[in-house]
Amino acid sequence: MKTIGRILLALVLTWPLLTGISSSPLLTHWFANGGEGWNALSPVFRALGSDGGEQNEEIFVGILLVISFVLALVLSFALFGLVDRLRHSTDRRA
Repeated sequence: MKTIGRILLALVLTWPLLTGISSSPLLTHWFANGGEGWNALSPVFRALGSDGGEQNEEIFVGILLVISFVLALVLSFALFGLVDRLRHSTDRRA
């Protein structure tokens, strides 16, 4: 049951993390005006058979979603672990 809760929390946290990552000025600068970010991801685009343009953007958004979900999953496991640790430490004191 805890695993389902952790995954649900990760799903809820994915969108705020995606918003935070995508609004980062560093990310914007790296990808602005055909910057180095697109060159760095070009092997991924070629591996997925992208023709360029909108397909590259869709792949990029997918990559950001995966990164956001993984970060949210790590965060949810950490939060659940912290709550369990705090709960057990207060049980021992009582």
